[in-house]
Amino acid sequence: MILKRLLFKKRNTIFYILAILCASSFSFSQTSPLKGLVVDANTNQPFSYANINVPNKNIGCITKADGSFVLDPKNAQENDSIVFSYIGYESKSFTLKSLKKFLNSNTAIGLQENIEELDETVIISKTRWKIKTLGSQTTSSLGYGFSADVGSELGRKIKIQKKNTHLLKFGAHVVTNTYESIKLRLNIYALRDGGLGEKINTENIYVDFKDTSGFLEIDLEPYNIVVSENIIITLQWVDYTGSGDFKVSSKLPGLSKTILKSFGYTMKFPITLGYHVKVKY
Repeated sequence: MILKRLLFKKRNTIFYILAILCASSFSFSQTSPLKGLVVDANTNQPFSYANINVPNKNIGCITKADGSFVLDPKNAQENDSIVFSYIGYESKSFTLKSLKKFLNSNTAIGLQENIEELDETVIISKTRWKIKTLGSQTTSSLGYGFSADVGSELGRKIKIQKKNTHLLKFGAHVVTNTYESIKLRLNIYALRDGGLGEKINTENIYVDFKDTSGFLEIDLEPYNIVVSENIIITLQWVDYTGSGDFKVSSKLPGLSKTILKSFGYTMKFPITLGYHVKVKY
């Protein structure tokens, strides 16, 4: 009788262990990372730092310098949309289910160039331009930096006071940088309903920062960016070497709230980043 009980317990234990292993295997298969490339559909040229995200959820990644990506979809649903985007190209959207099926037989996601007719440009001759710096030029030791994964953006609103304002130079003061090098992408958005609207810059704007602290500046004149309404300027963390911490000077409390965008999910904090932009109008 005792022997039968022991055998029964042993069989139950084995069955329990097998059930756990099967469940773990099933769970792993459901959350396996998705891998591939993002490329130009016509030339197959890979896109460095293309954005991949699930709208309104903090799920996504960006491609590496060689255009490859590894996306962990463990918190996404099968019918969630996954959007691939790159500046100057039409976005491409899949459901998680259809993306898995696509990647079973394809390695590359091809994006088509976005060809738009440009509005007529009217050049107004001016003998005198008014030069002004908008935003905050603080060099405070209070620092605020990226707290999310590579691909997240940290930004603030810039109030544009005049129509046809030309953006000349972006600046910020870095309090701390312990990375060997950090690569950032500057993004400029229209302000819509207090949040991020459409992207205004039509080219990628990158900067590499290697110092432990100091001023970070980006010349914007070559990009011919002209705005007539309030904008949001962000720095997006796209690549790095080394490890550690990166923070820019900030002010607390903040009249212009810091905006953290992480793969389509946006949050606001009562801190003013020391971003500023030199303009002329």
